[in-house]
Amino acid sequence: LEYLNDAIRLDPNNASAYFHRGLVFKSLNNPESAISDFTQAINLKDDYTEAFLNRGVAYYRIDAMTEALDDFNQAIELDDTNVEAYYNRSFVLRAQNRPQAAVADLNQVLSLDASNARAYLNRGQIYAASGNTVAAISDLSKVLELSPESAEAYYRRGTAYLQTAEQQAAIADFTAALALDPEHAPSYKGRGDAFANLGDGFSALGDYSTA
Repeated sequence: LEYLNDAIRLDPNNASAYFHRGLVFKSLNNPESAISDFTQAINLKDDYTEAFLNRGVAYYRIDAMTEALDDFNQAIELDDTNVEAYYNRSFVLRAQNRPQAAVADLNQVLSLDASNARAYLNRGQIYAASGNTVAAISDLSKVLELSPESAEAYYRRGTAYLQTAEQQAAIADFTAALALDPEHAPSYKGRGDAFANLGDGFSALGDYSTA
């Protein structure tokens, strides 16, 4: 940080120094200072795609959704192959209760990067929330092909299996999630629900008490 402060003192028109200091502030969970530096970088270089992208992320962190959306839109206008801009914009669209638009952005991510496990994971969550459990299970299964150590994907798919009354498949996924993350209380709760649905009250009670 001191090096970047010195660089800015020596050259107040150094857009890159402001940008990189903004990244430091963002990593230190100081989004307000990050926004200030990214803004200065943009003022000095108005086609600074990565500054728009990272300022959008910082705005998202402080729940400034309109500003975040504007920045992600601008980043995409400057570079319509920017995977991170589409990916991050999908979160804003979800927060604005626009799931179809969010799915469209995640589709775009996957058209640019077919092995992007994060996009499958988030699209799967949107499908699950909208009741499209078949599509959710398909996406979450793809996550596990790409990232077999993803406890969250096992948990999310287990929850989807619960919604389709596939109790044994749900139990298997919650158990896999717990093998990767033994303290994940929602997986104990989900597995307990599956046991209860099968009439195994003893196993259900054991999981509920652990959760």
